[in-house]
Amino acid sequence: MVRCPFDGSEDVSRKGKRWTKRRGWVKRWKCNYCGRRFTFDPFRYGHLSAEDEARVLSLISKGMDVVDVADEVEVSCDSVYRVASKWADRFREYERSFTMKGIGDVWQLDDMYQRCANKDDTYRQLELDGSSKIIKKKDKVVYWPTDVEDEKTRFCLSAVVGPRRNPIALEALGRAIHLAAKTPRELKADGYKTYLNAATAVLPPTCKVNFKTKKESFGHIDMIESMHRTLRRAIRKYTRRHRLLAFLRDVVEIVRFHYNFIRAHSSLGGHPPGYVAAGPAYVFKNFRDAVTRLAYAEMHRNTEVTRAVTDRQVANTGQLDDYIENYGANGGGKDRDNRGVGNRAYRAVKKNSLNASKFKTLHDFVDWQDKGDCIG
Repeated sequence: MVRCPFDGSEDVSRKGKRWTKRRGWVKRWKCNYCGRRFTFDPFRYGHLSAEDEARVLSLISKGMDVVDVADEVEVSCDSVYRVASKWADRFREYERSFTMKGIGDVWQLDDMYQRCANKDDTYRQLELDGSSKIIKKKDKVVYWPTDVEDEKTRFCLSAVVGPRRNPIALEALGRAIHLAAKTPRELKADGYKTYLNAATAVLPPTCKVNFKTKKESFGHIDMIESMHRTLRRAIRKYTRRHRLLAFLRDVVEIVRFHYNFIRAHSSLGGHPPGYVAAGPAYVFKNFRDAVTRLAYAEMHRNTEVTRAVTDRQVANTGQLDDYIENYGANGGGKDRDNRGVGNRAYRAVKKNSLNASKFKTLHDFVDWQDKGDCIG
């Protein structure tokens, strides 16, 4: 459904086309309420189309370097960083917008080793002849992506990245509990002490903590290890190409979204984990489908807010007569953006000898007008 982004109206009509560099010909619309023309496209203010942004996300999830992604899509590296950051935030908001009703009672917790860019430690070294020179010492930086996964649905509940394992394990469990809106009946992990401390601090005493080392049971947490294999293909375990911790977190979030809502699992009947955890309406075919649907959903929410604000502004004036006088009386108007609405209301009121004060909001008046009870 096409709506005006300026006042939220649904009374729109086609008004030609417009040529854009990356999207080609796009449709133009005209709002019959305010008289403004617009393009009903959530990507109208950006230089990247939905196909380009979906392509960037797909290449990142497959482990391609930022420079290679930029060359493939023909954009700058900064654009790749911006697209990854924007959609990582939207993916987090999306999974928090509904309830995971199918999450099971047995969870798995584990982390993985990730080496990132080296840190330069510069110091001055004195020579025997009294001179000095600058020496740069390379120290490797290690981060720990920590995941929590549900055994029943294979849904990855959280993925947190940080340099210290203890607080990261606590945060991962806390996010998983918040997203699932429940605590597990049993938590499985290896024999590392960090997990035991996190489980003791976050989980209730009734939760069973099942910790086994690799020597005791190598396949104890094999399900989350499968998730880590998918994650390693995207972030490359021993490479140093993630020079920013923020970008590494965005990459992990993009891979987790693909794992939960797009990628089909044979153990789940060819469906993504989100299909079992939330329902068939919450999964996507690919990144193109996800980007398009989520962008248009956000645009519709914004137009609903715009319409509510317009109604409230008109209602606060007390009378529709004031709105007509300020924005469209005598064919004029003080505000160019609202002039079309005011002129339309003014003409209809004059032709029908109508007392406009009986309407609380502008949309109530236009709805009455659209019923055909007036000569407007």
